[in-house]
Parts: sequence; C-alpha cells; structure tokens
Amino acid sequence: MNPKHQAEREALLAAIDVVLAGPPEHWTQTAVAKRAGLHRSRLAIVHTDLNDLFKAKRAAQSSMSETERKLRDQLAMLERRVKTLRDERDRWKTAARTFVRAIQVLKIENKRLKSRTASNIRTLSPRL
Repeated sequence: MNPKHQAEREALLAAIDVVLAGPPEHWTQTAVAKRAGLHRSRLAIVHTDLNDLFKAKRAAQSSMSETERKLRDQLAMLERRVKTLRDERDRWKTAARTFVRAIQVLKIENKRLKSRTASNIRTLSPRL
C-alpha cells in the first residue's frame, strides 16, 4: 500500500470516530470525508471498506435498544407532565395574585366603611 493511501486511511479512520462522536444529524459520508480533508468520492469509491465500516458503525450507534426506546418514551411522557404541572402552577399563581388584590381592595373598603360608621355614631350620655 502506498503512503498516500495509508495516510488517507488513517485520516478517514480518525474522522469516522470524530464524526460519530458528534450529533447524529452530522453522521454523513460528506462529513467524514471533509473531516479527513478529502473529497467524498475518495471514501465512497477508493476506500469502500472504510465506507462500509462507517455505515456499520453508524447503524450500530443509531439503532436503539428496547430499553433505550422505553426510557426515551418515559422521558417524553415525564417532560409532558412537567409542562402540564408548570402550566397548572402558573394558573394557581395567577389565581393567588387575583385573590391577594381582591383582599387588598376589600380591606381598604372595609376600613373606609368603618371610619364612615365611626363618624356617624354619637355617644349618648348616660341617664341617671
């Protein structure tokens, strides 16, 4: 094997690991080739064994086990529940603020009525 091919292979192998360590939406042949500093055709046509290796590793990483699928479903359900509880909490906070304002208004009104009533009451002198 000539040194150029060996250098390309080493760069591609390193690039495969780097790309697969990233987010799944970047798991493409183009990303691997670009990371290795090569054109995509070098991976797809010249180094077909590495292309097959990349596809096999990608498939192995992207397939979810039954446990992982269940956990993801449970996580999604819990996230929906958290959102529901946050919405409910916000509604309760709004209701509490409304009640606090109503109580404050009623206290002011009660104080005003008491002061008006107190000014209307006259004291009677005791009869002897």
